[in-house]
Amino acid sequence: MNGRDVQSASVWRGREGLAASRPFRTRARLGLDSGSLYAALICLAAAAAFLMLRIDATSRVDRPLILALNQFARQWPAVDHAALLLQQFNLLKGGLIFALAAGAFAFRRSVTARADLMAGCVAAAIAAVASRASQLLLPNIPRPLFDPALHFSPPIGADTSALHDWSSFPSDNAALLFGVTLAVWFASRRLGLLAFGVFLVGALARVYGGLHYPTDMLGGAALSAAFVFAARSLDFGGLEDHRETLWRWRALWAALAFLFAFQAASLFDDLRAIAALIRQWS
Repeated sequence: MNGRDVQSASVWRGREGLAASRPFRTRARLGLDSGSLYAALICLAAAAAFLMLRIDATSRVDRPLILALNQFARQWPAVDHAALLLQQFNLLKGGLIFALAAGAFAFRRSVTARADLMAGCVAAAIAAVASRASQLLLPNIPRPLFDPALHFSPPIGADTSALHDWSSFPSDNAALLFGVTLAVWFASRRLGLLAFGVFLVGALARVYGGLHYPTDMLGGAALSAAFVFAARSLDFGGLEDHRETLWRWRALWAALAFLFAFQAASLFDDLRAIAALIRQWS
């Protein structure tokens, strides 16, 4: 090891040691961070509040906002086409956000920091499943594109048949992508800002295209934030003692992480299609 290697290693140890020694995350007896749990409860309450706004005050909150945005539909074909691309292709949303998550994973060197990031991404995926389950359990809430009382003008090229029978609140797309974005933010502020930008552009495109009201996106984001904060309450410090074992199985973890990111970035389209096909066969 030459002098440059020693200097680089000491810099990394300094950064990670500083992050590990920060006293902001006080652990309880059971290895849980009470502050993160409180934040999770607040986010869960926020999701419930957005649901109330969505059901009881659509005319005062969502309707003016989406109609103000809808007045630009069919005025500039380039804008309509850009929104359509962002809606239909997961590469431009989930693909980019998960790529930033991979970058944040490479940036962090400690096992604890990497475990926190991975737990946040898994929590975001669980939040997306919970969001879809909520859509099935709650009363059916029509999307703007299919709400006859709204008189929504579809952008050029919009598919007026897809998702017709799917409820609107909360957005499972927002639940997954905002949760991963939040996990990236905790791992790296710079990459997190980029992820937030990608998420906001994609969310705006879905609202512009009539697939969701603003509170649908906010409700999904609040739900995923609750899951991510709950995951951050877990203490992964004990994994540092098993660094060598984890490193020995690094190829397996990398393969599993790739498969998870590949499926999650597309909202598990392949798995859902396989499940539907199996259901048809049975």
